[in-house]
Amino acid sequence: MPMTVKEVIVEGILVSFSYIDIHSQHYRDAAALRYSVFYKEFDLDPGIINDSCERSSIHLAAVINEEVAGYGRLSVCGSTVRISQMAVQKERRGKKIGSHLMNILIDRSKQEGCRNICLDARVDAVSFYRRFGFKTIGDEFPSKKTGIAHIRMEKKLTV
Repeated sequence: MPMTVKEVIVEGILVSFSYIDIHSQHYRDAAALRYSVFYKEFDLDPGIINDSCERSSIHLAAVINEEVAGYGRLSVCGSTVRISQMAVQKERRGKKIGSHLMNILIDRSKQEGCRNICLDARVDAVSFYRRFGFKTIGDEFPSKKTGIAHIRMEKKLTV
């Protein structure tokens, strides 16, 4: 059973934000969402989401009527945590689902005792992450998986 951490009403619809287990149907649905958002247009193998962080990460889903509408992943490594694979269904973007996911992941990072959050943002998503206090670090680089331009971003935490 997923562990619900927050529920909000978005345009009259209940959205539950829950940590999900990698053996659950919600996880399989989140994997399908991630694939469709990040990799499908490149015709890459769906197994591409199973990187070295997948099994040890914390998985957060935004669920509407048992359907995964959004997702974010948190990978803890010592005092640093990495947020990755942030995805929201195309038709649900602009409704603050991504913002709720980010706030929950930032709060969880603090609970884990982390002092620094990093992420690799698509260049077109930099302004989204800046709203949460992330700053760009270094130069743009192409994603190893898709070639899309990304840039490293970091946020210092006070715990």
